[in-house]
Amino acid sequence: MSILSENEMRDISKVIVFQNSIKKETELPTLDIADYISSFGIKSEIIKLTIDSDSNMVMPSADLIVSVGGDGTVLSCVNFIGKKCIPIIPVNLGTFGYITDTNVMEFREVFNDYINEVTDVQERMMLDVYVNGSFFSRVLNELVVSAVSKAKMASLSLSIDFTHLSVLRCDGLIIATPTGSTAYSLSAGGPVVDNALNGIIINQICPFTLSARPLVVSADSVVQVSILKQKVPLNMTADGRHFREVKENDIITVTKSETKALFVKNKNRNFINVLGSKLLWSGGFNA
Repeated sequence: MSILSENEMRDISKVIVFQNSIKKETELPTLDIADYISSFGIKSEIIKLTIDSDSNMVMPSADLIVSVGGDGTVLSCVNFIGKKCIPIIPVNLGTFGYITDTNVMEFREVFNDYINEVTDVQERMMLDVYVNGSFFSRVLNELVVSAVSKAKMASLSLSIDFTHLSVLRCDGLIIATPTGSTAYSLSAGGPVVDNALNGIIINQICPFTLSARPLVVSADSVVQVSILKQKVPLNMTADGRHFREVKENDIITVTKSETKALFVKNKNRNFINVLGSKLLWSGGFNA
């Protein structure tokens, strides 16, 4: 495919390629992606992500991000980007994931489509999490509050828009975005929600009462979880990356974030394609 002149392309001067260096198989594809980007006269920089990567690292300026790894690598990228509105091309080395819907063989086509303005970006809702009024984390997938010991349940009080709803007895509670509906919440029996929608999913993990059901509320809702007297310590986890212990009388507040995650669209597939493939719904009755 011929390389277009600069005045025919979207205005991009620098691309950062995040590589999940824990996976050795990402090395060559990452180099190939960076070289391809550079062939357009666009500066590329590779940042290697490891288990010890500092979540507080200063994000260099860039016009586009390429994530090479899996859905977890994308979550790390979103964390590093912070409030900067930088589009991400999420590349999966396997086939594709719920978030990483572009496989490595499709990268050049998706990149070309984006710089030539054939395709655009999709906004994904995120959540801001506060503990006792202080900001804790921003999540793309979910916040999880759970008992440290699996032999004991958590006791939580749930309020929506400052109206008390219920006292919960469960192994834990998941508060998720539509993007996170196909992650931990799905494994816990939660609903599948189109990632283009805005809403907040509230889903108990192994609830004590059989009447407990997942709940989807307006994205503009204020969700508050009060920590009641516990028999065991409770942990709070944001996107599987930020951890904190929560104690009796702590109040967790979750609201829609003003910051959105931006993902470059892949014209080869959409949410329904990915869903049908991942859940084997497209394989017929014997899938």
